[in-house]
Amino acid sequence: VETIYLDDPETSEGAGIQGNWKLKIPYTTGKEHGKEILVNKKLKDDFTVKKVFVSPYQLVILNDTREVDYEIGVYDQNGNRLRLEQAAHSDQGFNRDLYSIRGKRIEKVSIYVKIRGTGLELVEADETKAKEIADYDFTVDLQ
Repeated sequence: VETIYLDDPETSEGAGIQGNWKLKIPYTTGKEHGKEILVNKKLKDDFTVKKVFVSPYQLVILNDTREVDYEIGVYDQNGNRLRLEQAAHSDQGFNRDLYSIRGKRIEKVSIYVKIRGTGLELVEADETKAKEIADYDFTVDLQ
């Protein structure tokens, strides 16, 4: 690790500290701490949300599309937007969007998808705006 990023909850922006970090962080996890939900929600011919994985720390949405011009907005059961931490796209049509949940208890998520998005419009929208601009929406029960 060469840079450690700190999250500032006031600005939602990270600041990096450079250094030569040799960290060992022991952890264990059991199946009771993570859950994989098979979704298989076909939104269009070339876009299917396959799975949602949830743990105490993150929520991951897996889809199988070659379409890289899309946005996903995710909201918890209280309408709070989950923060997108990382999006990874592969040439083989397998994509992963990772959201931080920071130990919050998430029982259900509402997922909004916009194909041919304009950037981060949906990712940064509140849930009311997400409903207006999304092409597709559905909920996933995580219980």
